[in-house]
Amino acid sequence: MTDISPPRPAPAQHEAELPDTGADDSQAGTLIRAMDLIHGSDTPEAGITAVLSLCQAATGADMWVLLRRANGVVTGLAGGPQHPGPLEWPDAMDILSQPWRLGHVPDTPWCESLPQALRAYCSLMSVPLDMTGEPPMAMLLLSRQQAGFTGRDHELLRGMGRAVQLAGRNPRAEHQTGVLAETLDTHLAEHLGPGAFLNTSFEALSQAYAQLAEWQHAIVGITNELLSSSATESDVAINRALARTGALAGSDRTYVFRLRAPDRIDNTHEWTAAGIEPMIAHLQDMPASLMDEWRPDMATGRAVHIPDVAALPQGSAVREVLMMQAIRSLLAVPMLRDGKIVGFVGFDAVRAYRRFLPQEIQLLQAVANAVSIVLDRCAAERAAAVAHADLEAERNRLQQTLAAIPDLVLELDHEGRFTAHVAGAALRPMVSTDRLLGHMPEDVLPPDLAALARRVMRTVDHEGSVSGQEYELAIEGEPRWYSLSAAAKCAHGRPCGYVFVIRDITTQLHQRRRLQRLGKIAELTSNLVIVTDADQRIEWVNPAFERRTGWRLEEITGTRPDSFLASDSTDRAEMHRIGAALRNGEPVRAELLNQTRNGETYWISKDIQPLFGSSGQIEGYVAVQTDITEIKRSHHAALRDRAVALDASGDGIAITDSSGHYIYMNAAHRRMFGIGDDEDIHHLTWRDLLPPDTVSAFTAEHWDSFAAAGTWRGELEGLHRDGSPVQQEVSLTLRDSGILCIARDISKRRQMERTLRDRAVALDASDDGIAITDSSGHYTYMNAAHRHMFGIRDDEDISTLHWHALYPDETIRRFMAREWEKLQADGRWRGELHGLHRDGSPVPQEVSLTLHDGGILCMTRGIARQLQIAAERARLREELQRAQKRETIAHIASGVAHDLNNLVAVVAGSISLLEKSVTEDEDAAASVERVRRAAEAARDLVNGLKHLGQPRVAHATHDLRDLITDGVELLGTSRIRDHQITTALPDTPCPVWADGTALLQVILNLALNACEASTELPNRVSIAISADAICPDRAPDAGMLRRGAHYRIFTISDSGTGIDAAMRDKLFDRYFTTKGDAGTGLGLPIVAGLLRENGGALWIDSMSGRGTTVTVAWPVHAPAAAATRPDAPMQGYAHVDLKGRNILVVDDLPDVGDVLSEFLEARGANAVALSDPAEASAVMQDDPGIWAALVTDLDMPAVNGSALARIAADCDPAIPVILVTALPETVGPERTLFSEILSKPVQPDQLVTAVHTAIAQATRQRAGIS
Repeated sequence: MTDISPPRPAPAQHEAELPDTGADDSQAGTLIRAMDLIHGSDTPEAGITAVLSLCQAATGADMWVLLRRANGVVTGLAGGPQHPGPLEWPDAMDILSQPWRLGHVPDTPWCESLPQALRAYCSLMSVPLDMTGEPPMAMLLLSRQQAGFTGRDHELLRGMGRAVQLAGRNPRAEHQTGVLAETLDTHLAEHLGPGAFLNTSFEALSQAYAQLAEWQHAIVGITNELLSSSATESDVAINRALARTGALAGSDRTYVFRLRAPDRIDNTHEWTAAGIEPMIAHLQDMPASLMDEWRPDMATGRAVHIPDVAALPQGSAVREVLMMQAIRSLLAVPMLRDGKIVGFVGFDAVRAYRRFLPQEIQLLQAVANAVSIVLDRCAAERAAAVAHADLEAERNRLQQTLAAIPDLVLELDHEGRFTAHVAGAALRPMVSTDRLLGHMPEDVLPPDLAALARRVMRTVDHEGSVSGQEYELAIEGEPRWYSLSAAAKCAHGRPCGYVFVIRDITTQLHQRRRLQRLGKIAELTSNLVIVTDADQRIEWVNPAFERRTGWRLEEITGTRPDSFLASDSTDRAEMHRIGAALRNGEPVRAELLNQTRNGETYWISKDIQPLFGSSGQIEGYVAVQTDITEIKRSHHAALRDRAVALDASGDGIAITDSSGHYIYMNAAHRRMFGIGDDEDIHHLTWRDLLPPDTVSAFTAEHWDSFAAAGTWRGELEGLHRDGSPVQQEVSLTLRDSGILCIARDISKRRQMERTLRDRAVALDASDDGIAITDSSGHYTYMNAAHRHMFGIRDDEDISTLHWHALYPDETIRRFMAREWEKLQADGRWRGELHGLHRDGSPVPQEVSLTLHDGGILCMTRGIARQLQIAAERARLREELQRAQKRETIAHIASGVAHDLNNLVAVVAGSISLLEKSVTEDEDAAASVERVRRAAEAARDLVNGLKHLGQPRVAHATHDLRDLITDGVELLGTSRIRDHQITTALPDTPCPVWADGTALLQVILNLALNACEASTELPNRVSIAISADAICPDRAPDAGMLRRGAHYRIFTISDSGTGIDAAMRDKLFDRYFTTKGDAGTGLGLPIVAGLLRENGGALWIDSMSGRGTTVTVAWPVHAPAAAATRPDAPMQGYAHVDLKGRNILVVDDLPDVGDVLSEFLEARGANAVALSDPAEASAVMQDDPGIWAALVTDLDMPAVNGSALARIAADCDPAIPVILVTALPETVGPERTLFSEILSKPVQPDQLVTAVHTAIAQATRQRAGIS
């Protein structure tokens, strides 16, 4: 290797060349050592490696790397001991072009583009290197520490970079390497020794140059062989060239792709190295769009070089195709023709990556050009062969055509001498060919004909052509007429003679003259006459045509009649029929609606005859038209009348032509099949209105007989436009040119028959008895229910059975006397009759009779069960009314008893007090004793009054479902309907322990209240039995729950106006009602009483405007028997001492309060009697600690005893409460508020003992003693 290292400069020179970096002495020393290392190394590569290692040690870096950027790819050239191996990555941002010092590499935008091995480092700094003759390079230091480099470290690295760049400037080496580098202009790493990474090896460059010379020699041989191959050997030559070129380039697969119009591309030739799978079979008819990414380069003649296919963008369309073929590197050399891409030659590297030199690519371009030339030459030779064959065929066709036409073709030179002669097959020769050729017209033709030829030639000289020159010439003594046409003959764009075409027109002339005579006749006729050519373009019309249409001959010559005569109303189908007949050379007759020039329509009947030439070809047509407008109008009037009659018909009427297409269809027929009134029916055939299987069956089974007889009648299933079947009764009649069809839609009849059958089935299945008699009263029909009702067997003949036989004589006599005339007058009768069963038992029934076709239709229903139910309901209603009366009486009596009890309590209490003061006066004591006995009698009388109207009724187990059902039925059908009453009852029995009447009374009262919860309808009411037995978690609003008892829960809900909060506290007050005069105010109090008596409870949930739900809990089992004990005298009463106890007594009757106070004061208590419960409430709350107990009445205005008890319980300390009431049985759940409940009139010992016990219990509770 030639030594290209520069001479070492002295240390002083080093310092002069380095810029002032501002570094300390240590950095300056490091830079000087770096220069010594560079100039003391055997190769520049070794010097740079040593400098980077020195820099790593000076900065504390973990790794150094030397990088180079070429073709948008960064490559690692060398690295320190920690170097991870080969490095290569795309660098779109050109990061090597500027110095970097990064404290945290992951924060940079181009971090993701770095190889994974470099991303493991935190800090980075780099400086670019500008080495002469080299691609951009950079020195890179990496640290695993964050912010691992300082600014001085970076200055040191930049100084190192400048030192390397200064040392690398060697003019001699640049000259040596530049000569070859300009020639090769490429990366030659494969030619350099180990560790070399700079293009500074002249020997390596020389080797590369020699290799390129070998390439050039081989490529010349390949292209010469290709270009010298013949068209027949082109494919073999191309395949051989691909094999030699692929081996030369070290390719694994070499191939040719050619574009094919309009947008496809095919793999036409392929060579593969040993062990490489051919792909040509898979790459045919590919979309040319796969080349879109390459087109910009290839269009300018540049090859597409992809060193690494995997590095292509993920979105690249061509990447997937190349990866599928396991291609690692690729070179595609374009083939151009006139600057347009026609294909390319490709070189694939499959087993290893391959980078092509620019000179290699240029040489391979020569091979691609040669391949393209060979392929184009083969295509051109094939096209020339095809063109030559086509030209020869065209020449032969021309000769055959000239020989076949009935014309004589003569060619003359510029002097007028005959040079060629082609006689038509049908033309009789005028002059023999040998006499004609080479002679002038004057030499061989009569003088007048020769003069005509010269005039024609002069006209051609001036005008270029001439036609229609007619002349007469006798041939073999027979006069013939000819037409001469001529044109100039040209060579190289200049006239060089003449071409004469002569046709014998003798026959045409005779025809024309005959037409002229006929035309004269046509001019005089009143019919409209039109003469056209073979293309139906007008040649002549007669004056009658001009007068009727308003069009003159000169205006319409050369036009088609239908272009101006047809109107929008003209029958297009008829016009098509006429055209088809004329094209077939057939005469045709038709009627059409035409229009005049000013738009007036008129009807014509036309007869068109074709005109044939001598050889049978059509030469034109003659049409004779007759104006039939008036005839049509009268005919249309008649048709309109007939059409009105047909359209008014209820039957469907339709007419077809001979092809089966409809030409008429009335409204009924259109409706029958769903065809619109304005729909064109001419495209419809009768087969379109029948299902395919019906068409097949009719043509196979009935068509022959129909065609023979001319008529057919039967039923056919049609097909409506919506796909539904159309049952129809059809009558068909053959006409001259089609079929007349009269159809009647029998769908309704079929539906009615099905309905009647369904009704018959329904009648037979009906639970009601149904029977029909004839006018004599004998039965004609009787369903199974009617037979069963009267014991008549299913197979018994009823036609001899009279309706009198099913009723007792007395019933018949009474009916005939009272009801028969009503039945005859009104046509119907309804009522109850008692029939007679075959076994003699009566048959109570509800009967509905209707006169029917002279007989009677009888519908009957057995009402034995209904009568039983009605009787039961009547019994229930009476029992409920009695119960309601009893409850009302009981509540009134209870109220009276309450008031009387208060008075008796005053008397009895006063007597108890008097007895102690008259013990020494026997007369007074006797009088007090008599008063006492009278008071006890009054008390017993009052107690008896409380139970007035409450007889003892036996309780039993009832099914709650049955009671709810009975209650709903008792509401009446009008309420059930108006309030949409619904029930939700379980399928299994719901047993409850109850007096059935009492529970029914509760249900009925609550249901009536629900129905009347709103004056507006509908107020919906629902009654439901709850699936669970869970009571609401609050105290009942009425009644009370027994501890340990099981309950059945049901609810009654309405959607009415709800209950206002202000009214809720009054709901169970006697005589409180919201119904005005219509209410008694006892309904809910009665319900509350019944609930208390039966151990039930009730809760009310309501919101104003949102309806109300009442929840009722009723016991399932009978209550356990309560332990009873005989009344015992009060023990220890004489020793009870209330001395010093402050007792508050409250009763709205002051006398009662005074008596109770005296009882307590007699035992030492300080009793305070108040008649105002509100005042008592204030007294307790002011100083609750002074009161030992509260004795109160229950039923008091404003604040009742229960409310006072709650206030006492809320005091601190709580005050025990003793209730003294005339109605202890009315106390509900509030009884838990009272320590004791005593009945008026109360005895002194009872009251004192109860108060003493309550005080003692309260004292123990405060002390925490149970």
